[in-house]
Amino acid sequence: MAAVPSLVAFDDPFTVSPFLIAAHVCAGASGAVGFWLAGRRVAQSETTGDGWPQSVLKILGAGVFQALAAAPLAALSIWLMMAINMSGFSEENLGELLNILNIFREPSIWLESLIVAQAVFIYAVVVGLLLSPVSGIAIRRMSRS
Repeated sequence: MAAVPSLVAFDDPFTVSPFLIAAHVCAGASGAVGFWLAGRRVAQSETTGDGWPQSVLKILGAGVFQALAAAPLAALSIWLMMAINMSGFSEENLGELLNILNIFREPSIWLESLIVAQAVFIYAVVVGLLLSPVSGIAIRRMSRS
């Protein structure tokens, strides 16, 4: 889910930057945590002998729970990374760690990065809800084994 917006967000999408790598790692980690939480929820509420409609509803519920658990984590990690990036801290001048303190001096950094985080949250929820049948089936199959 994170590949398309992270590639579109940069001027040259085929240049690998530390921020791009960190965005993909955080997106993967938030998806994995959401998958794990949904799997635990499914494993705790697993009953046998369900009929056809309840089985479909449980699959959709697992996918929706995964989306709603992963989206806040993705948005929070992007918010923090954007704030650090906007503060002037970059890989070229690692010695100037005091640039990170610009976050506390300029509240506009927090607000501008919050707008990006809200967009990431909305995107993650919408795509997660659209993919909830697929992820729900995967979560239920993995929780059975």
